[in-house]
Amino acid sequence: MGDTGEVFRLYKEQRKKKKETNIENSTNLLKKEGIEFESKNCGVHLIVKCSVIIDFWPSTGKWISRAGKQGNGVRNLLKYIQKLNPVPKARPDIPACNPKI
Repeated sequence: MGDTGEVFRLYKEQRKKKKETNIENSTNLLKKEGIEFESKNCGVHLIVKCSVIIDFWPSTGKWISRAGKQGNGVRNLLKYIQKLNPVPKARPDIPACNPKI
């Protein structure tokens, strides 16, 4: 194959690595914030459980609330959850709820 094929192959590899990194980082951030979620399809689809059920795909950052709101990015998801559940941050001496994986 020519140069174009090689460039495309490298691009695909980089995108795959980026998506894997996104899954790991987003999942760790949700755990760190004490957000309860259920992992489906080996972590590719997370079902976030708060006052509203939210479907979240950490590889792309896409999230859709089952109430109709949608957005992109784990930080925007956290802002949305905080807006739904305005709860003060957990104190270090009190353990947060354990997320389900």
